[in-house]
Amino acid sequence: MMERRALPRQRVIKGAKIAYGNFMFLQDCSVYDLTKVGARLRLPKPAPLPDAFHVFFSDSHTICPVRVIWRKGRDVGVAFEDEPKSVHDLTDPRLKRFAYM
Repeated sequence: MMERRALPRQRVIKGAKIAYGNFMFLQDCSVYDLTKVGARLRLPKPAPLPDAFHVFFSDSHTICPVRVIWRKGRDVGVAFEDEPKSVHDLTDPRLKRFAYM
């Protein structure tokens, strides 16, 4: 099988949350592959998601805006739209609850 990725991926398994709808809606997910420019997310079951949302990484307490590149069953490939930022450093009051997750 030919490798189509421009950057090498790091295989990981870590918990995360997808946030959308002005941070009102949360969906649990797992991060399975990670590069500097994107990730492969796996949902517990197939679910409709918007084309752009935020991913909260539980282990580092960081959040990052992403856009969907591909979808296949429970897996979603996303591209990072910005660098992940610590929720502890952000002043947006909608993000305060992520500091305690």
